Amino acid sequence: MVRSWLESCRGRGMALGLDSTQSVLDAMGNPERSLAAIHVAGSNGKGTTCAMLTAGLVDAGQCTGTFTSPHVARIEERVRIDGRTVSAEEFDLAMEAVRDASEACKVGVTFFEATYLAAMHVFAKAEVDFVVLEVGLGGRLDATNTCHPVASIITSLSMEHCETLGET
Repeated sequence: MVRSWLESCRGRGMALGLDSTQSVLDAMGNPERSLAAIHVAGSNGKGTTCAMLTAGLVDAGQCTGTFTSPHVARIEERVRIDGRTVSAEEFDLAMEAVRDASEACKVGVTFFEATYLAAMHVFAKAEVDFVVLEVGLGGRLDATNTCHPVASIITSLSMEHCETLGET
């Protein structure tokens, strides 16, 4: 049921901008505000940087949530705590919270936005010490920019996705 709702979000394609994501976060009680985020952006090396940051933080004894995309085999791979993928049940409960908030504020979200919002819900509930967030497509207009980072990392940049993002 909630998975069907998530799949229906694919039909919204990609939406650059933060308004929808922020509206749903507001309806969810702003879980992102309780999270110390490390925001990782760039063209190449984001995934590796996120993996190294997560490993270092976990090794230092910090409970660490990590959000990356895309997933390889299972959607839950996008949301990890201390390097371990959350369970399907935990993911579904978070997605139910996202769906309910989205419907309550009458805002449709994209598939990527829904998974990011679910991650924020999971991480806030788990009271993680740090969150490592990988930016999706769109840089400053990407949904992950609703976080409140304690640090931001920019890996190498190149002109890419110009057909979607433009030439500047």
